[in-house]
Amino acid sequence: MSELTEPLDEPSPTDEVPEPVEPVEADAAHAELARKNTLLGWMLFGLALLLFAGTWLVAFIYLALD
Repeated sequence: MSELTEPLDEPSPTDEVPEPVEPVEADAAHAELARKNTLLGWMLFGLALLLFAGTWLVAFIYLALD
């Protein structure tokens, strides 16, 4: 490994730091969207569980008919 003889210069920042974004107030539209997203999430979780149970069911049927 080579030794550096002098420290490297730090690059100067080229972009300005953006201003902070104001927080969005929770209103009825956001609450409704959150409710729909939660319902969709539970439905997808149920579908995953159904697929997992179906895999076991098919395996047991295969073993019973073998």
